[in-house]
Amino acid sequence: MNKINSTLNRWLIRAALFLPAGAVLAVETLPDAPIKSKEDIAKFVTSIFNWMSGIVFTLGVIAILIAAITYMAAPASEEAVKKAKTWLLYAIIGIGIALLAQGVKPLLLSFFTV
Repeated sequence: MNKINSTLNRWLIRAALFLPAGAVLAVETLPDAPIKSKEDIAKFVTSIFNWMSGIVFTLGVIAILIAAITYMAAPASEEAVKKAKTWLLYAIIGIGIALLAQGVKPLLLSFFTV
């Protein structure tokens, strides 16, 4: 059982290293020009929020996958089930924070676009 968990953890760590790259590449890039006006600040803030949201969502999905695999791999072990539930709770909290950050973005942009 420990051998399966260690092999699974190694593969999940490898996947975790490569999956965020796809999410980061799918998000908008930072502006090339230096910041010259309030609109440039708004674009910069939007870009940072989009990058961070992509990273947090990717990590949240990976954490949910880890929780699901851990939960299915050791149903007889109470410790493994407890660990899986903890992973799931933290993943849901992380995704919730990312959603709240997307809700805060318009508020912050209203300060820069007068």
